[in-house]
Amino acid sequence: MTIAFDFDGTLKRGDHFEHAMWCRIVRTLQQYGRTVIICSMRAGTPSDRAEIDQFQHMTLINVPVVFVGEHHGDGFKRSAALAAGYKVDVWVDDQPESICAPVTMVTNGGGDPS
Repeated sequence: MTIAFDFDGTLKRGDHFEHAMWCRIVRTLQQYGRTVIICSMRAGTPSDRAEIDQFQHMTLINVPVVFVGEHHGDGFKRSAALAAGYKVDVWVDDQPESICAPVTMVTNGGGDPS
């Protein structure tokens, strides 16, 4: 199972308690053999990398990072993660609309999806 965490607004919120909480969750998931990644809408510039590296060093977590801006695709996190080799099962993100394009439901005319 692969779990992807967003960085800005999720892991990084400025509150030390939240850093500690998320990092404890990440470490627990890793202890149970789960793959954990950070998937960020950032471009992957040297300053982006440095900030996330500093966060990981400060919090003692070490996980792969996928930057959406490094992948030529539709601009969504799911596509970038797949391009980087990760099929994500669970997303933890304060902006779920950044994960994938909205799904349009097609009905059979009676209002019930089929």
